[in-house]
Amino acid sequence: MMGLPPKPPPLEQEAPAKESGYTLWNAITSSYTWIPVFSLLAFALAFSFCVNDRFLSWIQRNSFIVVLLTLIPLGVAIVYSSAGKAVGNTTPWEPAKVPFLAWVRRNFDGPL
Repeated sequence: MMGLPPKPPPLEQEAPAKESGYTLWNAITSSYTWIPVFSLLAFALAFSFCVNDRFLSWIQRNSFIVVLLTLIPLGVAIVYSSAGKAVGNTTPWEPAKVPFLAWVRRNFDGPL
């Protein structure tokens, strides 16, 4: 039905298994490795800042400037993105979400 012979070929006709060319260095330098590791480290750093009341007060006082400064790397990421993706497999506007939400939270009362 699928264009295959009705019975499988004998074992002696099968091709020998090839060794994988994938090395430990390929695994370490893969974007599937370094993006999650970087994300976890960035999360830990952001969490350490967010438990500090002095930092939160500073962000509240200067949130509009933080949002404006976020637009600069966002613009660079948009210009150099390819097919809507930048730096591996992320979208360029993902880093801009956090300062924007901090600014919205500061300037509007009530839950988001």
